Amino acid sequence: MTVRKNLVSTLTIIMGMLVINAQARSWDLAVVAGRKIEFLAVNGSLNGQAMLEEAGSLSGVAYDDVTRTIYFSDLNHENMSIYSSDLTDKNFTLTPLLKRQEESSILGLAFDTRTRTLFWSDTKQGSIMRMQVPVDEPPERPVILHDLKTRVPRGIALDVCNRHIYWVDSSTSSPSIERSNLDGSNRTTVISERLHEPIAVAVDHIEEKLYWIDDVEGIRIKIERSNLDGTKRELLAHPKRQRPSYMAVDRNSIYWSDTVHKVVWTLPKTMKPDDVVVEPSMFGSQDKYLDAIPAGILARDNVGKLDCAAMSKTKHKTSLTGLTYAQRGESYINLTTSTEESEPTTESSKYCLNDGRLDRGNSTCQCKLGYTGDYCETDLCHNYCFRGSCDINDDGLPTCKCNDTFVGPRCETDLCKDYCLHDGQCSVQNEKPVCKCKYFVGDRCEILNDTTEICKNYCENDETVPTSIAAICRYITFNKLSILF
Repeated sequence: MTVRKNLVSTLTIIMGMLVINAQARSWDLAVVAGRKIEFLAVNGSLNGQAMLEEAGSLSGVAYDDVTRTIYFSDLNHENMSIYSSDLTDKNFTLTPLLKRQEESSILGLAFDTRTRTLFWSDTKQGSIMRMQVPVDEPPERPVILHDLKTRVPRGIALDVCNRHIYWVDSSTSSPSIERSNLDGSNRTTVISERLHEPIAVAVDHIEEKLYWIDDVEGIRIKIERSNLDGTKRELLAHPKRQRPSYMAVDRNSIYWSDTVHKVVWTLPKTMKPDDVVVEPSMFGSQDKYLDAIPAGILARDNVGKLDCAAMSKTKHKTSLTGLTYAQRGESYINLTTSTEESEPTTESSKYCLNDGRLDRGNSTCQCKLGYTGDYCETDLCHNYCFRGSCDINDDGLPTCKCNDTFVGPRCETDLCKDYCLHDGQCSVQNEKPVCKCKYFVGDRCEILNDTTEICKNYCENDETVPTSIAAICRYITFNKLSILF
């Protein structure tokens, strides 16, 4: 349900002049963390930040570069799930767009300027939603773009030039990256192989590439890319001990937020699979998110006013093979407007993650139960249980509480798989499979029970029974007729 009344909210401007001048370029990237949004240049310098006092926990973020409106999703706001703010308004008034609903968790946000449509993913509802947001009128009622009840949609991204929406399905049974037209038609799976838990996705309009992050089993993640149709897949980086949540790309770089280190990481887009392994570097100041976890990221070059025809012409008619990366950037000088200079990244001082305590005597981290590593960066529960929830016991070791019919130290075994025969229903009792049979008996429904009564039901009432029973009934009926005649 949408609402029209503005939120009574206090927003504190901490630093920087954030009212947007139509002729000025005041920021290149925006990052939300907790109740705060930061506006940064491409070199990581902080141009301004604002604290949304009435916010709960900001998650997704989207931007309309025409009206200079920024959209937020909030996981913990008491009343609202989505609201917006006009960056040209010096008061930064928050406008509510979507009331909070039970069993809802909105993570991904994206905005299409041409149709003025806001898209979002809801992991608990298992759906991709859309809502028209007119300039001078209240937002229309949200409608379901895709009903994905058995899936876990997380990150979403728009290909505004080809009029597509992409989303990742993080379900453990069938992880995938899918897309459809913006009206929901022509849904197709783009990537389904060699995925474990895809978390985030981004579309690079300039290079016509698809980027995504896969939280693979163990301590590593994968940063991959492909053509927009999933062909020419490339593994770019394989960093370890991170837990990504959101990603973005701009003209030069890839960015993603990490909930373990509470930082934003970056890598150059020019990386190739056969390059020497390049470790990601921290974007901006290391200590800026120590009091909150960074979440949604905006790269303004990639979500602003895009000249799709000019980009396509530049890409397909200009040979970039022999150009340096600086020259390649100049090819798009009229498509993007950032002017900040790059600054070298300096090595950060040591600190303990996940609420670990630094022992200054020997400069080592004392980790809380459930974490290990030199910096307490490794969560012992991360990807430990295959089909269940994980807890840390009194000895500091991970233990699993298994779901449904799964058992084992890591919930790796499905006791019911192929156990009950003849359409029997399987459940687990006292860690043993138990079958509920309909027409059969036996521990596994392997013995046919009371053939005469079953056949009577089959012949007189047209009751649906397994094919094997139908064959027996037809055999018995034929024999009876033979005896009569």
